[in-house]
Amino acid sequence: MYLAIITLPLLGSIVSGFFGRKVGVSGAQIITCTSVIVTTLLAIVAFFEVGYMSHDPHNQRFFSYLSLFTFMMIILVTANNFLLIFGNIDYATVFSLAPFVNENIVTIIGICLLIGAMAKSSQVGLHV
Repeated sequence: MYLAIITLPLLGSIVSGFFGRKVGVSGAQIITCTSVIVTTLLAIVAFFEVGYMSHDPHNQRFFSYLSLFTFMMIILVTANNFLLIFGNIDYATVFSLAPFVNENIVTIIGICLLIGAMAKSSQVGLHV
């Protein structure tokens, strides 16, 4: 069961990615959604079966950090200006100044944002 939790989303991705033309759009949707739903159900069963962190003396601190992280991610996603994200003021102001920035700097900024997003979302290779 635990191996299925890990491999089902990967198999859904492989089937929809490599065999997407053969299974069609509906087939790819059904396969990937079913694999995610089954993975979720198995993870819920595993959650109750294992009792993860039940003997950890600092459970309250962990869940406090978890709630703080969730709050910060919601603020980040719903931010409509750089003040909430990077300390600047308005998107329109920054975008109006963009033509005056060196093209190489813009490329470096884009690459750094990509690497940061990949590292943040724990993609393989950058998760450590």
